[in-house]
Amino acid sequence: MRDMWRELNNTPSYTRDRMSTIFSPEEIGIEGIRICMTGICYDTGYRVYDRAQVFSMIRECGGVPRDSITGDTQLLVIGADPGKTKLDKAVRYGIPRVACEVFMDALQRKHREVMM
Repeated sequence: MRDMWRELNNTPSYTRDRMSTIFSPEEIGIEGIRICMTGICYDTGYRVYDRAQVFSMIRECGGVPRDSITGDTQLLVIGADPGKTKLDKAVRYGIPRVACEVFMDALQRKHREVMM
């Protein structure tokens, strides 16, 4: 767990924000969207989520989680310590990018709606 927090602190939010193209949870659609993740995902309260948890929530909300970036990927979620290859591909393909905190806010809201 200590290593995970060290990784979170190694990627300052302002750096991830510069990599992002989406800045508000209201801008994020999930249903029917092909979504890829890179790095460690956490919410605004710094609760860490593993990939299986996030992918499960995406599926329950009607999204399509992807392990890798392809030309048909529609959103890249950027966590702490993101992978350079996925970021480079997202930029090359023009894929919208969002910081994990912003994405998790949108995903949690949508998940609550779906589970009601």
